[in-house]
Amino acid sequence: MQILLNETEKRRTQIMRDLPDAMAKGEIVPYYQPILCTTKRTVRGVEALARWTHKEFGPIDPAELFDLARMCALASDLDKSVRTM
Repeated sequence: MQILLNETEKRRTQIMRDLPDAMAKGEIVPYYQPILCTTKRTVRGVEALARWTHKEFGPIDPAELFDLARMCALASDLDKSVRTM
């Protein structure tokens, strides 16, 4: 169990280290997802989810990406960069 936690922490730490560079290089891209009104069957809007394919770990889940960005004080910058693409 300790080894698994250690590997998980190593992965998260590496992602946080690589995140500023990925943002600067434009590697994080928005994927747009519609917000639907099921009663009227219409699109009410869209949300942009930040997607990043890490060079070592592959695709990073948007929720994890935002959580890690928040932990290293980059959440606001990440949000702005995704909204302006």
